[in-house]
Amino acid sequence: MMPVIGTAFGKRLSISLLRASIEQMRLRAIFRHPFRDRRRRPACRRVYNQAGLMVRIDGTRWVKAGIELSDGRAMLSSVLTDGRSDWATAPYEGDPKDFWMRASVADGVLRLQVSGDGKTWPLVRLAPFPVAESYLVGPMCCTPEREGLKVRFSDWKLTPPLNKPLHDLT
Repeated sequence: MMPVIGTAFGKRLSISLLRASIEQMRLRAIFRHPFRDRRRRPACRRVYNQAGLMVRIDGTRWVKAGIELSDGRAMLSSVLTDGRSDWATAPYEGDPKDFWMRASVADGVLRLQVSGDGKTWPLVRLAPFPVAESYLVGPMCCTPEREGLKVRFSDWKLTPPLNKPLHDLT
C-alpha cells in the first residue's frame, strides 16, 4: 500500500492505495456512522462524510467515487480530476450504510457502477480517463470537516476489465 496525500476542492485527503496494472476493482463499504441523528433527522452536521474507491495516476489525474453525505442525504458522488476537478452527485436510493462500488478503466474510458446487493450494477458514471501503464487503486473514506467516521471495507477484488456491454448490469 502506498500512502497518498492530496487535495480536492481545498480539502486535504490522505489515502493508502495499491499500485496495479489490473484495470477493474470492486469493493464493498459498510458505514458505521449514522446518516441520521437519534431523532431521525438528517445528520447535516456530518456533511461530506464519504466512502468508496479511488483510482489515481498522479496528483493531477484521479477519480474517487462512492456514497457521500451532502445536502442532508446520502448521494452517489464522484470527483474526476484531469488537471481540473469536477464533482457529480445524484441521490442514492439504496441503503447508504452498505453498498458496493465498481470501477473499470479500459481503452481510455472509466466506468463507475454501484450496487446495493452485489449482483445488479447500474451505471453511475462513464467518462474519459487517461490511459496509464498502472494505476493506484483502493478503498477511500474521508471526513473532511470532523472526525468519527467509521467504515469497514470488504469484498475487495482486482480483476481484468469485464468487457461487458454498457447496459449489461450484471
